[in-house]
Amino acid sequence: MTKKSWYVYGLMLLTLTVLLVSQSACKKDPCKDLNCVNGDCVENSNGDASCLCDAGFYGEFCQNVDPCHSINNPCQNGGTCSNNNGVASCDCPVGYTGASCETVIPCDTITCLNDAGCEVDASGIPSCICQPGYFGVNCESYDPCLAVDCPETATCIDGVCYCPDGYEGDNCDVEIREKFYGTYEADDLCESANYTYEVEILVASNGVNEFFISGFGGFSSPAISVVAYVIDETSFEIPASEYPNIPNIESTALCTYDTVSGQISIAYTVEQNDGSIDNCNLILTPQ
Repeated sequence: MTKKSWYVYGLMLLTLTVLLVSQSACKKDPCKDLNCVNGDCVENSNGDASCLCDAGFYGEFCQNVDPCHSINNPCQNGGTCSNNNGVASCDCPVGYTGASCETVIPCDTITCLNDAGCEVDASGIPSCICQPGYFGVNCESYDPCLAVDCPETATCIDGVCYCPDGYEGDNCDVEIREKFYGTYEADDLCESANYTYEVEILVASNGVNEFFISGFGGFSSPAISVVAYVIDETSFEIPASEYPNIPNIESTALCTYDTVSGQISIAYTVEQNDGSIDNCNLILTPQ
């Protein structure tokens, strides 16, 4: 290569270098005019720039605050945050209320069943107020006897009050046998014959269930007073017993009391000294 050729080649290299340096010096910084308010500018692969926002911010220039971001979220107690044009709103879970779900609704935190109510004590603790017959923390159990008000001496079974043996009435303070007391006309239809006589039912002293029927059977020499025992409000029995000159008298079915007419029906049998048996149906009509 001649001296002149070297000169031309060098001049060309110098020109190319100047052009490259000039182009590099004139290249524009894409982040120069991008103002990322709450974030950093990053250059994209296509040569453009965009903002990479800090936590809690969004928007083209990171100019908007995200009210629901974890560092800004105002919702307490498990509330769900919604961003409504930059304004946070909270959807509260059961048991809480308020703009930020900050207020506890005590009675919403428990489940009271079977139409139970709820009350809150001075400490803010809720509890269920059960309907009659129900019990349990949530009023989930039922006892029919809790729904009735039995007298003190009564026993409740399946929601029904039962007075002690021998008693009746709203307060279980009336002796059942009292309704039987009095004088009766006796119509006694026996296998041996029909008899009419008078009897009197009297109190006995050996217990509230016991009473006497004086003049029973129309017997004389001596007159007989049989012992009877209350079974329930409308029935009684005459247990097998020996009386003067009579080996046995006993009722053969429950003796019944008619609450409307006051009549008493007694089916009974009599064993005589000679061993004969007489079966009778006795009707007592109050006088």
